[in-house]
Amino acid sequence: MTALTAVPLLYLALAGPAAAGRPAPPDTALAAAGNAFGFALLQTLVASDPAGNVFVSPVGVGLALHMAMGGAAGETRARMAEALCVPDIPPERINSGTRALLDALVSTDSLAQLAVTSSLWHRREVALAPEFVAVCREFYRARAGPLDFTSPAAVDTVNAWVSRSTSGSIPAVVDQIGDDAILLVLNAICFRGRWADGFDTAFTVEQPFSAGDDTVPVEMMSRAGEFSYCERPGEFQTVALPFAGDRFRLYVFLPADTGGLAGLVASLHEQAWAGWLRSFAPRPGEVRLPRLALEYENSLAAPLAALGMDRAFQPGSADFSLMTGGAEGLSLSEVLHKAVIELDEQGASAAVFTESDGRRPFRFVCDRPFLCAVVDNPTGTIILIGAVREP
Repeated sequence: MTALTAVPLLYLALAGPAAAGRPAPPDTALAAAGNAFGFALLQTLVASDPAGNVFVSPVGVGLALHMAMGGAAGETRARMAEALCVPDIPPERINSGTRALLDALVSTDSLAQLAVTSSLWHRREVALAPEFVAVCREFYRARAGPLDFTSPAAVDTVNAWVSRSTSGSIPAVVDQIGDDAILLVLNAICFRGRWADGFDTAFTVEQPFSAGDDTVPVEMMSRAGEFSYCERPGEFQTVALPFAGDRFRLYVFLPADTGGLAGLVASLHEQAWAGWLRSFAPRPGEVRLPRLALEYENSLAAPLAALGMDRAFQPGSADFSLMTGGAEGLSLSEVLHKAVIELDEQGASAAVFTESDGRRPFRFVCDRPFLCAVVDNPTGTIILIGAVREP
């Protein structure tokens, strides 16, 4: 098992009547917009499920929705752009910025790997606009092609792609394809990383975790050393744990009290996030973190509609005519998201801390609900963010 395996996958269904040269640098405005969308989506999901775990991939969900938005027009596109926090960014910049971000994100490092894959499957009888397909292939690196949705083998074909794209971590995402489905848009992000400094399994012990009104036993990992650390007294503590190569980091935010997670999530916005990340500094301490082995699956249709994307889900009102070269009648029917995350001790080494330099050591004991995020350090892109109420 790796130190962290995070595999978010998005399945989006549309329903209706039966570059060469040196890669461009990532667009920082587009990356910031993707994070802002992720915060809003996480807040909506947490509010709708106040007791369960929630995990989303802002960049994964955003990629699939940006592809779909490329086929939208008029008020449908305007509302999707507003919900995705890109109302003032023109389509051409979104497309080129997405390609640059994908080029920057993909990592083949054997100790910290990130793969991003997308695909479009359209009903064989429906022709997609060549321009739309070309944009998806060129800028989103998406596989695009027809599929016989009426064939019993169609579900197996789609799920086989999902399994290959996530190295088997998610073997399936669909069990049927609706009779009115026209297009399936899928995105999969697979991240696997080893800690730069691992946890020693000899120090992993069972410890109580306060999960709401209950207390549950968890396997608590422990490591002492110097960490990148920040705290807001009375609000939260947070620590950044780098993966091998220090490109990707896991940020863990621990509220000051057991019931503080909802307030912490509600306070998330781009300016606050940027300020928190600027406040980290090296400090000796002890970190205790539970092992994680979680799977999260949910429909995002209602949350996305609540964020302002409702018109895209309304048959007769949605306008995805750019997807089919002018044909009307398409609307979003479903957006499914699935994520798997595993967290364990594996890494390169362990360490101990001393107080010889005069800095007061901290104690970070993650024994109550917390917020965590996997971030690509060079671009600031949030790969995965979640609220953990019960490991």
